[in-house]
Amino acid sequence: MTEIEANLIVRTVQASIDAGRVKEGEGINPSRNGLQTVWTELDVWQYIEREQIPLPSLYYTHEREVVRRDGVILALGPFNELEPGEEAITIPVRFRTIGDMTCTGATESAAATLEDIVNEPGRSLRGLLGYAT
Repeated sequence: MTEIEANLIVRTVQASIDAGRVKEGEGINPSRNGLQTVWTELDVWQYIEREQIPLPSLYYTHEREVVRRDGVILALGPFNELEPGEEAITIPVRFRTIGDMTCTGATESAAATLEDIVNEPGRSLRGLLGYAT
């Protein structure tokens, strides 16, 4: 085992494992980053919140022109254009990951702060796992 200098939220990570939301990697070198096997998206957001890590506004909700295509909300732009029969709508969305707009779907959201993201309806596990809300 390699020791690293990190202040982990052990209760949250262990709760993720206990709740069956993650599966330990298998085989030789299953992950180059051991944290990938135990941290969920919610764990990462809670860590950012707890450590008060500043984030650019890009991570929060913006009104954006989008299209709903095959169950995914896609931002419209030069590489994502409307297809025949589609309609552009402007709604508040945020992106769970920041990446290429041609393949990263948006999430309909009103989250304007980090706390909003952590407590977003349908994603918050704080109450379910017994953490302070």
